[in-house]
Amino acid sequence: MYRSVLLAAILIWPWSSLWAMTDVQDLEKELIESGESPELLIQLVAGYVDLNDGETARLYLDYLQNTFPEFVIESDTQISALADQIEFLLKKSRSEGDSAIYQLSAGVDSNASQGTSLSQLDLQLANGEKLVLAVSSDSQEISSAYAGIKSIKIWNLGEELQVRSSVEHVRYQESGIATMSLGSVEVTQDRQSIALYGFRRSSTRVGLIYRGAHENVFWSGQIDDDERRLVTGVEGQMIESSPLPNKWSAHVFRSEFESGSGNANRRIGVQLKVGWNLNNAQVGYSLEHARDGSVYDRIFFPGVRDQYVWQRIAAVLPISATSDQRISFELSYNDKKHDISINSWRGLDLRFVFSAPFQ
Repeated sequence: MYRSVLLAAILIWPWSSLWAMTDVQDLEKELIESGESPELLIQLVAGYVDLNDGETARLYLDYLQNTFPEFVIESDTQISALADQIEFLLKKSRSEGDSAIYQLSAGVDSNASQGTSLSQLDLQLANGEKLVLAVSSDSQEISSAYAGIKSIKIWNLGEELQVRSSVEHVRYQESGIATMSLGSVEVTQDRQSIALYGFRRSSTRVGLIYRGAHENVFWSGQIDDDERRLVTGVEGQMIESSPLPNKWSAHVFRSEFESGSGNANRRIGVQLKVGWNLNNAQVGYSLEHARDGSVYDRIFFPGVRDQYVWQRIAAVLPISATSDQRISFELSYNDKKHDISINSWRGLDLRFVFSAPFQ
């Protein structure tokens, strides 16, 4: 499949250098007649880089990484240099024109409602008696299949100024789970961005978020109908010499929101994220811990300030990819444990995603 796609790209691409084209054609002919080898493939990658054809070079590099992983590790320095050149070419190509893509997705979420698995809540009253409360069906976890559609449009306005818009809609099979809609418009320049967003599910949230960064330090502020949040943190690469792309980030945050009893509450927390990229597969893990500054509910939970530990594992596994289409399998698992048990939830989300540009 890779070879047919690459050869098709060769036939239609307008070459800018006749000399470099001849070299690449000779390599392509050798590939067909003699068969593939890692040494030949890396020459093809370099040849297409010289032709400023980042897309084809990226396809050959991906194929090389998937087929000859030992060679890639041994040639780490050369591979890294070519990958950097390809990324530069792709960024340059994206900056020269506008782009738009759409995504179709379908999957199953074991806890689509993000509800609790509890059916009742046992409370110990001040006089020693036990009070048993039934958990509302609206708060309980519900498994559901779903389907979604998403479109993304990017306008490049020059001088690294970019406008991005995104619209997404997800519909669940279970009638008890409200459909989800999300829209945003973001303006980015250099390492700063500001976005206006709207979210609709069981309620509506409309807000604004700003993010800035300098070197490996970042910060952000968010405000909407339900919450106000400030974030500051650092990010970087875990192992500089690793042949596998990897990254990490750590931040602290402070938010203000409405508690379960309707009173204003403050929350302070920390979050750590790590991620790896292996042959276009992406794996990430995050750990978050936060504690409320106010009592959760003075009637049913007198003196109790809620806190939680939230762990999330996510993976994106490519199934097939061409120069303009991609199918991937995505998996994520959440486990959020609160001191106030009714707020705890966990869920496994599995889905397939098809992505392609608008024609």
